Amino acid sequence: MTKKFLTDADHNGLENLLNVALDGYKNGEMTRETAVGGLVQVIAAIDTGNYAEARYWFQNPHMVKEEIGGGEIFD
Repeated sequence: MTKKFLTDADHNGLENLLNVALDGYKNGEMTRETAVGGLVQVIAAIDTGNYAEARYWFQNPHMVKEEIGGGEIFD
């Protein structure tokens, strides 16, 4: 069952995700739009209560460098 709140591990994962996005933009590895788009996905997932999706991002912070495809189902 998915916890409906962010754990300490989630906070660490969020920090890693933010570092990947900010450093990736700073170093020219991704555009500003790509970095922001990934972060928006995570914020929207948390806002709608989709903690499973947010945790997937936290566990795979490199995904922020990829184009946002959508259509994934997270339980």
